[in-house]
Amino acid sequence: MLAVTRVAGAACAPDPEQLRAQRTIDAEYDMETGRLELITFDSEDNGTVDTWSYIDGNTVLQIEIDQNEDGVVERWNYYVGDRILETVGSSRGGERAPARRRSPDLAPPSLVSVQACHATA
Repeated sequence: MLAVTRVAGAACAPDPEQLRAQRTIDAEYDMETGRLELITFDSEDNGTVDTWSYIDGNTVLQIEIDQNEDGVVERWNYYVGDRILETVGSSRGGERAPARRRSPDLAPPSLVSVQACHATA
């Protein structure tokens, strides 16, 4: 009977990867349409968001990454169509990622919005 209890207890233990995902990933949805707009990610699991994925429903529009967590995006990826990578940009000198607009329904993602998200994280 004791062995059965231990097995059952182990099966109910929280999955470490699921717990990490709950700590490090957040999603924002449009209040009117319910469509997914933004996923933020803390890749270092240190409490600082460093990756922002701008999304229109299920279509990825743009991903911005602050690789050194200094508040400036050093890498940005732009997508077209169904997850087709259009452009990859990077910066080593601190210049800002250019804003792109892919959907007339979404405000253009910009570093200002990223810093606002970053400051509240």
